Amino acid sequence: MTVSESQGRKFTVNEHVKNAWRRAGLIAVGQVPTNDELSEGREHLQYVINELESEGFPARNTGWIFVPMVEDTFKYTMPDGVQDLLNPAMYIDQDQKDPERSDSETQIKLITEQEYIRLSAKSAKGRPYLVYPDRGADQLIAYLWPIPDATGANVRFRVARNYFNVDDGDATLDLRRFWDGFILDALAARIAQRSSLLKVAMILQASAITKLKRCKGQARERPGTQAFVTHKGGHYA
Repeated sequence: MTVSESQGRKFTVNEHVKNAWRRAGLIAVGQVPTNDELSEGREHLQYVINELESEGFPARNTGWIFVPMVEDTFKYTMPDGVQDLLNPAMYIDQDQKDPERSDSETQIKLITEQEYIRLSAKSAKGRPYLVYPDRGADQLIAYLWPIPDATGANVRFRVARNYFNVDDGDATLDLRRFWDGFILDALAARIAQRSSLLKVAMILQASAITKLKRCKGQARERPGTQAFVTHKGGHYA
């Protein structure tokens, strides 16, 4: 038996679209979608990816970012693509030369809008241990309390970020490989429905729902994480 020497193959965006058109029964094996069909398929795929972000933590891509503190500044605008903050954040003292290998950290707890509103001394200063994530703006804003009293410290935020877009057909998806089966059926269901193949679409959608449950279970066991580097100033309020 000969075993392949390669491993970990990931389909490109256009390969996902091509396979979905075939899965829906709209092109035969050996045929390829037209450029218009590839473009339309990528639009449907973007909807599938966007809807994943409503599935909660197991379907979201998580990671962490370091945000440098500025004295007397309590509002920090998160970078583009950050969807939410996750517990816990950590305050890292300014005397730590390498924030990634700190030996002096204080936990910062996420609180709700109502809890933040009820803070009676919003002008208090010190080492922050509470944070309210304001999700109402175009970019998420973190409100720290007490107000940081030192410049040079860092906060390490755990974040859930948006998936990258799928407009580049030669790129791979911003998902781990075990999502491929779900993506195939969910995308094929959309394409079949668009072509009025309603029975086929229902079958594919049912299969996609089953695979989604399995994928979320796998993601729960091994959540994907990634580190992000923030700019040293500029976009912080």
